[in-house]
Amino acid sequence: MFRRFTATKPVVSRIGERAKPHPKGQPGYIRIDTVHQGDFNGGKGIYHINAVDEITQWEIVASVERVSETYLVPVLESMLIQFPFVIRGFHSDNGSVVHKNLGYAHIPQACAELLNGYHKGFLNPYINFHRPCFFPVFVIDHRDKLQKGW
Repeated sequence: MFRRFTATKPVVSRIGERAKPHPKGQPGYIRIDTVHQGDFNGGKGIYHINAVDEITQWEIVASVERVSETYLVPVLESMLIQFPFVIRGFHSDNGSVVHKNLGYAHIPQACAELLNGYHKGFLNPYINFHRPCFFPVFVIDHRDKLQKGW
């Protein structure tokens, strides 16, 4: 008697797939990243969470003592509320601009709540409303030619 066996085929699951969002010109697709503020004398430093919208570049920063569900869930909920539009997609990114504004020195974990007050009250409004935009403005000169004006 002849027996035939076939191997089980694996099921393809996209749950853990990390793919860049395709916003199609619509805001609400954010990239999110953690940035570690460094260790000091054996103590871990604070972690910054940086979220940026793919289209508008609207940016929200927050801080947590540790990267765990207990610390992240309330902070992420607070961050998402600060976006002025509906969040449609969420992508874990691998880059950040947090150190540019806060430096590289160690910040103790116990300062996370205090630092979040600073982020919400000062840093987030600054990075979204007051930072300069370095895109050129085109002006027509006296010869009817387009010139880049800064």
